[in-house]
Amino acid sequence: MKKNSWKKFLMHLSESTSLIAILVSLLSIVFVIFGRSGYLENDIFRSFAIGLSSMVALSTIGIFIRNTRKQIQNIKFSAKDLDLYSKMLKDKYKIFISYSQHDSNFVTQLNSELNAKTPRYVFYTGKDALLLGDNIKEKLSHTIDDSDFCIVVISPTSNTKYVKFEYELMKDKEKPIIPIVLRENKSNDYIPADIKEMYYLSIEPDTKNQISYAATSIINTLDKSVLNAQAPREQS
Repeated sequence: MKKNSWKKFLMHLSESTSLIAILVSLLSIVFVIFGRSGYLENDIFRSFAIGLSSMVALSTIGIFIRNTRKQIQNIKFSAKDLDLYSKMLKDKYKIFISYSQHDSNFVTQLNSELNAKTPRYVFYTGKDALLLGDNIKEKLSHTIDDSDFCIVVISPTSNTKYVKFEYELMKDKEKPIIPIVLRENKSNDYIPADIKEMYYLSIEPDTKNQISYAATSIINTLDKSVLNAQAPREQS
């Protein structure tokens, strides 16, 4: 699908609608002038005015339909595009979120915002996956291995044993990682060196607007990643 085609179509629609409005207005003025002058009482002038208005209206509608058809033909939807979007709506992608318990309030709000914005993805944490009696490291390894994408929340308190373990698993299993950095002070010494090299999302955790912004950014990233990941498979 071409964005420019949509823009041209909407511009054409606006221009055509404006043209029709102008012509209708001009015809109304002509009828008013004829009516006040008494010309419309004459059958010849009345027939002429009706015929003229009909011709103008039909010509305008004809031009509008012809141009609209041309514009619609320029809007391209390939079978590949439709198939990819269909898969996005149908499939459920699993997103694992790694975080420190100190940041659980932020993650709870973020998770709620993410689930409210889209049904396409299943967001869960290690806490959601673990059952009493599970071997923690084995279960986390299996859970991350089963996920399609991973989110890691970095904060001054995220330098914990299990966040480090989960993050190393994500890298070892070559999972796509979305880093979220919580700005709680001016220093960035708590951000791992390799994440500093990534394009990460930096937000203030206690701001509702920032949480909504983070959720939107994550979903946009996931949507683009899913399409980019599926496109090569469709070509082979």
